[in-house]
Amino acid sequence: AEPLFQEALQTSRRTLPREHGLTIWSIRNLANAYQQRERLEEAEALLREALELGRRTRPADDLDTLFSMNGLATVLHDLGRSDEAVPLLEEALAGFERGLPPGHPYIASARANLDAVLEMLAAEEATLPEPPVEDEDRDGR
Repeated sequence: AEPLFQEALQTSRRTLPREHGLTIWSIRNLANAYQQRERLEEAEALLREALELGRRTRPADDLDTLFSMNGLATVLHDLGRSDEAVPLLEEALAGFERGLPPGHPYIASARANLDAVLEMLAAEEATLPEPPVEDEDRDGR
């Protein structure tokens, strides 16, 4: 599928404006293919591009932009950069909650993604060694 996504993106870039919805969609599709093949740095670059284009040209809670945001956050988490993923996941969840009816599956999915990352960060923090306790009175007073 990856070669087809590459071809679709090349065609979109050649024939459509950079900000066109189909171009952004093609960027995200190729990024998803890269992510599935664990080509995470390439996926990150494409998702950053898709998110930047969406933020610049679409309404604040545009679903495609929120999908790009959520996808980028997932890649950042996969790269071990969960601290960078959390604000994006929070923003995507808030956007889905504003734009979709309560109980929508996209909201549930975004909430699950955020919860999973937060739980992983909490577990990592719990395994960190305690910092050494410093004596208040080092010179014997």
